Amino acid sequence: MPRKKSKPLPRPCPLHPFHLGDILTLGGRSHIVDQVWEWTSVSAPAMVDHIAVNQASTIRIRLVQPMGSEPPKVLVLLLYDKFPYCESFHEIVKSDFRHLVLHDDSAMSSDMAMYWRVKNASEPHTGSVQLRKIENWQLIRRIEFWDYSRMIELDGLETEEFVFVELNADHQSFEVWRGTESSRDRLLQSQ
Repeated sequence: MPRKKSKPLPRPCPLHPFHLGDILTLGGRSHIVDQVWEWTSVSAPAMVDHIAVNQASTIRIRLVQPMGSEPPKVLVLLLYDKFPYCESFHEIVKSDFRHLVLHDDSAMSSDMAMYWRVKNASEPHTGSVQLRKIENWQLIRRIEFWDYSRMIELDGLETEEFVFVELNADHQSFEVWRGTESSRDRLLQSQ
């Protein structure tokens, strides 16, 4: 009996300036777009992550569609930390304090950096992610995440730095991603 063809997954949202296999130059190093993640969440804006890798690092280029007709924000995020589920850390991000303190890697000292919840949100965002590696989209996982930011000076300009804390419900692990907004044109020129 012939197998029934499965229905194709819906087309991704229009936040896809890069394709699998594209080579991007970031920080003077070449990275290849290895995966595309499309986020679906009721409480967060539409987001698409382009995962770019090389032998030394993984970079997440996150496009976030703000409300209204504004163009998408482009965030360049680096993996700050990854660790198994930790109840005490989970309690910190779930707390009513709405801030997170991390070691400030930009200063060569023991300084701590304080980040505040974006839009003073009190609840986590919950979403699902579809992953594309080759030609097919697959539901990869359900993720709970908390978004934080702070203002920093970067190249003489005041810039918003973001931190995303993600709890992978399936694998019971945390990932913490950190980075700043970048120019979409600058990234597109690097192809």
